Amino acid sequence: MGVMLSLILSACSVDNQTADQTEMPDGVYEVDSTFAQFYRILGGQETLGYAISPVINYNAMSIQYTENAAMIYDPNQNVSNQFSLAPLGVELGIKDTFYLPEQSGSRIVDGFLIYDEFTSLYDKFQGARFAGRPLTQVRKNVEKNRIEQYFANVAFYRSLDDPSGQVHLLAYGSWKCDRACRFPPPQSAQVSTVPYYPDPFLKRVSRLGSDLVGDSISSPHIA
Repeated sequence: MGVMLSLILSACSVDNQTADQTEMPDGVYEVDSTFAQFYRILGGQETLGYAISPVINYNAMSIQYTENAAMIYDPNQNVSNQFSLAPLGVELGIKDTFYLPEQSGSRIVDGFLIYDEFTSLYDKFQGARFAGRPLTQVRKNVEKNRIEQYFANVAFYRSLDDPSGQVHLLAYGSWKCDRACRFPPPQSAQVSTVPYYPDPFLKRVSRLGSDLVGDSISSPHIA
């Protein structure tokens, strides 16, 4: 899948003037009718962001990039699996090796704790079916001022300036399509490829509250 997506990216550089850009920002396309219902089910623009490429046809498949994902339609699959999201997160090469055992009262998938604030959106994506398997534990990204967690198909984050529970997706689609799509993501949603250690304190800190423990002044590190 990674090789295939790389091969088709050149198609994203088609002149934006070929799409209907009425009352839309530069670099934005209409969501193709093929994906319209799927796009709405997963939350539409509020969740997946703008469509940032035309539909790309590769063999029998149709692909369209949004800011935060890449939607795929494969008519050769059975009906329930014809629509999916591409595993763009896998291509980042981020994979924690710090696994957690099953714990009462916690949501653990493949040894990864699904952060409490992310579970609602994770369930909206029908768990691993559309979000993909988790790739990392939750972490606090001090540089980007956010809490984040990476999955195979999407990544969740909450800006530390936003109220608790206000969750968004990181810009997987913009990262992968890059300059070919010519639509830069907002600074707060940019994918971070900097190596990191999982934060073993984050869940407890979130329960105690920053008023008690204060704000982090560094990322976790091995000492």
